[in-house]
Amino acid sequence: MTASSAPGPRPAAEIARQAEAVIAAAVDAAVSRLRSLLETHLAVLPEGTVPPEQAEALSGGKHVRARALIAVAHAYGDPDPGFLTAAAAAVELLHTASLVHDDIIDGSSMRRGAAALRVVSGDDTAILVGDLLLGIAQEIAAPFGHRASAPLARALRALSTGQLLERALGWGDDAPPLLERYAALKTGALFGAAFELGGAAAGATGGDEPDAAALAAAGERLGLAFQVADDLLDVHGDAAELGKDHGADLRNGIPTLPLWLASRRLAGEAPAAETDPWGAPGAAPSTAPAEPTALPADRLAAAAGAPEVTAAARARIAELFAEGRAMLPPARRPQLLDLAARIVVPGAPNIVPAIPQ
Repeated sequence: MTASSAPGPRPAAEIARQAEAVIAAAVDAAVSRLRSLLETHLAVLPEGTVPPEQAEALSGGKHVRARALIAVAHAYGDPDPGFLTAAAAAVELLHTASLVHDDIIDGSSMRRGAAALRVVSGDDTAILVGDLLLGIAQEIAAPFGHRASAPLARALRALSTGQLLERALGWGDDAPPLLERYAALKTGALFGAAFELGGAAAGATGGDEPDAAALAAAGERLGLAFQVADDLLDVHGDAAELGKDHGADLRNGIPTLPLWLASRRLAGEAPAAETDPWGAPGAAPSTAPAEPTALPADRLAAAAGAPEVTAAARARIAELFAEGRAMLPPARRPQLLDLAARIVVPGAPNIVPAIPQ
């Protein structure tokens, strides 16, 4: 074949379609493994412990963390299929366990479009089923050694620490940094584990393994952006759209970034988009009341949906997205790192251009 007849580079759209097909197939394998595990372990429980609708919900969801893990793994190499499937299933099990426990703490009645397990089986059963999922996650990761089990253990520790911090959250001037630390532990840490496990899956075949700490930090930052976006959905969405209780944080008096910004707006400050709650030089002083939860919930919810509040939250999402993407170590297939980042934050603005392979 002459040089003039050699095929040129494949179009980016073709590469993206092929990558998405590979990722979809790997996600299907992980979800199949997840469902098989749940079927096996739930079958030994007394009949009715976990009704069919709730059992289906335990393996449901959008599997965002598994998809991101698999995209990262293929960005850095040709991952070991066994490691990849086990890690993706384990991440989803850990995430689902945290949701089962969260529903108990928050008093939620709906999860993934079905009645929450706590509602139909009771809090005691839901606690134990959540613990069962944690045990299954560690069991399937264990054969692959500490590179698989350690990120999951660290994520579980972070999730628990974050939940314990919830009671310390406030509405004052210094609230945003603590709100972000809380969200980084409760949500970001599991994305960090997913990114770290993706890198480990790529390295399990003998290739160059990317820096695990850098991957975890990048995933955590992107996960924080995911949480702010989710908090916006909680303000703007409804239960049917979300598949879970709407406005749970507002109902329970738990501040989120949109609710905190709304409390500032109601306090008569400068519009939220003109302030910098993260303490940058020149930030506007805060005069909000110490107890914004005394405000009527309907007023706070309405203020959280105001355009300037939404704009400020979206600006923060864009900042966190850019920071997280920039923290990812260089990869063999950088387009897949872009894809992984946008799996976590699909609505992120196009701040990071695709890098040709």
